[in-house]
Amino acid sequence: MPDGDVVELLAMSHKGSGGLDDQKAIMTAPTSAPRTNTLALIGFIAAFVIPVAGFILGVFALRQLRAPGNTESGAGLARWALVIGAVLTVFSVLFFVLWASLFFSALNGQPFGR
Repeated sequence: MPDGDVVELLAMSHKGSGGLDDQKAIMTAPTSAPRTNTLALIGFIAAFVIPVAGFILGVFALRQLRAPGNTESGAGLARWALVIGAVLTVFSVLFFVLWASLFFSALNGQPFGR
């Protein structure tokens, strides 16, 4: 007999008694885990590969998760996508600026650091 039928039978046999058995029937009802927001998951993964995309997807995921009536989970993934995406984007920009300055100083024949 499936679990749903057992819960239904327990609820029917002790209907209206108001005792511990009613609470037990309610507590043993099968529940499904909430779905994880797809954008939050993709944004978290993308934050490591393409940080700007991870940041943007994290913003959209948080907006979806905060919408009224939403039952999905994944707010933590979306927040970490924002953080990791922002930090890695800053590091990428700093690396590119440093690389460009070294590249152009080498083209001009100047020694590094002057």
